[in-house]
Amino acid sequence: MRIKLVTLLLLFTFLFGGSKIANSEDALIEPVDGLKLYEKRFNDGTKYYITEINLKKLDMHISLSEIKRNEPNYDTWQDVGSFHGRNPYFIAKGIHDFKLPSGETPIAISSGAFGGAWPKTCDHCEGYLTFPARSNGLLVAEGYGDPGGRDPNRTLIKDDTSKCNVLCYDNYNGVADIYPWYHIKDGQRCSNEFVSFTEEVVPSTSTGGRTFCGVADRDGNSQNETLLILTTSYASNEQVTQALRDFDATATIQFDGGGSSQLWVDGTDYVASSRPVWNTFVIGPKSYVPIIKIANFRPPDMGVISFATLGG
Repeated sequence: MRIKLVTLLLLFTFLFGGSKIANSEDALIEPVDGLKLYEKRFNDGTKYYITEINLKKLDMHISLSEIKRNEPNYDTWQDVGSFHGRNPYFIAKGIHDFKLPSGETPIAISSGAFGGAWPKTCDHCEGYLTFPARSNGLLVAEGYGDPGGRDPNRTLIKDDTSKCNVLCYDNYNGVADIYPWYHIKDGQRCSNEFVSFTEEVVPSTSTGGRTFCGVADRDGNSQNETLLILTTSYASNEQVTQALRDFDATATIQFDGGGSSQLWVDGTDYVASSRPVWNTFVIGPKSYVPIIKIANFRPPDMGVISFATLGG
């Protein structure tokens, strides 16, 4: 009887399967509470990684490299460069050089999104972000700065905005979403916004390094508290978006492609590249406010000072 029961349970699992959500036992590593790294493979055997971030427990920041100069609007682009006429020109640096806002080394780090307009004499050493970005409530780049004309996204953003989406995440409230394109200056939905390509922009026949993000509602409260960053050295957009959907992502957005896709977690390079980048996403502990508490014990002359932290 026991054998028959076990057989029936196995048959039920095989026929109907279980939840697509990976459990903690599946994680390759879980360096801190709120961050899990999964190692998976596509059907062709290519390895990919999904970094799962719980925004209720951890913060994600858009981290930028050093600004070399601020470019003004260019005469022919007045109708495009509408955010006070500034397009920061960044000096690229290695992914390991990026830090948390506190200056500390992050728990995990992943390359962020597209840049462009690098000089031919200095491949990838400096350039612009090709999409608008807002970090901690401040617009840090318009995404339209390319006086040399090498901007694949200017016409796209102006004439076919259906190919762009906005990742919007709020560290303070611990929620995230991916919205259809809207002009970033017209309304601030949360403190961190990043515009980038939709999943369909690059044809499925094109393969290369990929960095995509998805959002998911793990606790079932109708709010996306989880960010899923998929990083791989070789895949198509179709492959990575399907993999994110298998992790229950409700929406996806493309961060990067080609040689810039990199991933470093807890001291290990999982997807490596020698290419420097102008921006990245760094993940670390929730910001906190130190509080000093003075506790009095009996007898009255024995006072004890203790330190505590208040999660941000």
